[in-house]
Amino acid sequence: AMTQLVEGNKLKETLNKVELIIFELIENCDKRITQRQIALSEKLLGCHPIYESNINLPNPNESTLRKVRQVIRDLRLNHNAPILSDVKGYFIPQDQNEIDEYLNRIEKMAKAQAIAWRETYQHMKQTFGTESNFFENNFGQLDMFED
Repeated sequence: AMTQLVEGNKLKETLNKVELIIFELIENCDKRITQRQIALSEKLLGCHPIYESNINLPNPNESTLRKVRQVIRDLRLNHNAPILSDVKGYFIPQDQNEIDEYLNRIEKMAKAQAIAWRETYQHMKQTFGTESNFFENNFGQLDMFED
């Protein structure tokens, strides 16, 4: 636990104001926090130029939710922040099981998306008579995704 605390403090030292606010909201939430809850957080108010001026709006606008998603992506990719998500919201995993569940879920989503894009490509190839090197070269790999 002490190692995680030290690593968490080192991480926080590298974050800008908005990244720190969002990371701490996720870190300190009760189990999960949603994009909407982050966007409506009073701590976030005024932290970036596209934020709405009225915190009492029933729904934060899409530009704010997009900004929240982008900051979380940056936290994950640029700062190696240990942030995961599921249908209930964002969270810091408490055990290996939560990490495994997350990886299994995103793997299933990636496979389904790849198969869907391949099907779209096949129809477009038939309709327009054109080919994509990417899809043609990777068809075999996509076949293994189908059950």
